[in-house]
Amino acid sequence: MIETERLRLRRLRGEDLPAFVAYRGDPAVAAYQSWGAGYSMADAEALLAAMEPVVLGTVGEWLQIAIADARTDALLGDCAVCIGADPPRTAEIGVTLAPE
Repeated sequence: MIETERLRLRRLRGEDLPAFVAYRGDPAVAAYQSWGAGYSMADAEALLAAMEPVVLGTVGEWLQIAIADARTDALLGDCAVCIGADPPRTAEIGVTLAPE
């Protein structure tokens, strides 16, 4: 976990999924991402299950990190991180934020 005065970066949890599905299902958010506006709770549950064994920094593996309010721990968005396998080592990061 990484925490600043206002934000907390941590693993996604089951209790995050309703908010996660709400912003990922928003057509205005989905328009700029690799998923469609029909993002469902089943999609979120499958993603969470797939991310469970992944360790941050594992080469070639994507991990979704929750972006939460440091005070309330409410989900504000998520960050996807993947470390590239080919030298020189690079990282790819994607950020999705809830519109509100």
